Amino acid sequence: MKKTLDENRIVIKKQVDFARLLGLEISGDTVSIAYAKILDVIEKDFLGIDIETPSDKQFELANMLGCNIENYSRRVAFIVIKDIIARRNVESIRKYNIKPGDKVVHSLDNIEKEYIISSISEKGQVYFKGGQGRQAWASSIVKIDAV
Repeated sequence: MKKTLDENRIVIKKQVDFARLLGLEISGDTVSIAYAKILDVIEKDFLGIDIETPSDKQFELANMLGCNIENYSRRVAFIVIKDIIARRNVESIRKYNIKPGDKVVHSLDNIEKEYIISSISEKGQVYFKGGQGRQAWASSIVKIDAV
């Protein structure tokens, strides 16, 4: 069975020590952020590939999320933004006890259409019943209280 990265787990001492061999400080980073930083070092220092800076869209999204990505590569910025969104989704699911069967509205919809949650992914992506593929991040839905 193939192992997958536990993206929300913080790096352990063994991983920090390994990264220091590459000249990186990753203490306090998630495993996925640390992995992205290590890939950047390999591409830059081992393969001689120029590392891209974050895109304008990434800067815009990071700013909306209250995050500074100025000193990150495009790859690391992508993971930082992804981790923030995933963390917010998990927090919303826990705080509002969002679960399949709940009636919700999507806060970013222009119409006040009600949806029933079909399932929720590990990353907090909410899928709707009969929604023809409609989905939303958990942090962008509002649960309708039962009457």
